[in-house]
Amino acid sequence: MNKPNLPGEIQPGPQYSFAVDCKVNAWMFAALAISVATDLFYRNEVHEWPAYVRTIVATAPLLAILLWIRRFAIWIRGMDELHRTVTTSACLFATSATFFLIVGWHHLSRLEVLHVVFPGRMKAYAGVDLCVPWLILWLMIVFYIIGQSIFTRRFR
Repeated sequence: MNKPNLPGEIQPGPQYSFAVDCKVNAWMFAALAISVATDLFYRNEVHEWPAYVRTIVATAPLLAILLWIRRFAIWIRGMDELHRTVTTSACLFATSATFFLIVGWHHLSRLEVLHVVFPGRMKAYAGVDLCVPWLILWLMIVFYIIGQSIFTRRFR
């Protein structure tokens, strides 16, 4: 019989396993790499590429994210009932918190509320686009770790 998957295997701590983390999150890292490369390194060059190449580059992170979600769901199904509940709750928390932060930042930036609240500092940050896949994934990872610690304490 196989041992059940543990949430601690993919987050910092004593149970962390690099091999399991790579197995579960390989597609997420691929999506991050593709997104960062196209958003930061090739920003000017992408506009000069043919339309079919831009389409492939634009959809590649989305395909990688879908493959990551599939792999992550398979990994969650391999958990026992308590860990599955905690991990599902942490995923819901991470998704909700990321969505709330991105939508809130976008609206506050568009309405120039951030310029009023932080007059000198927000000139550099108010124009930051949070709607890039690599930043969204990093926010989700941070919120997942926060949610995992919250829900682990709650179920103890």
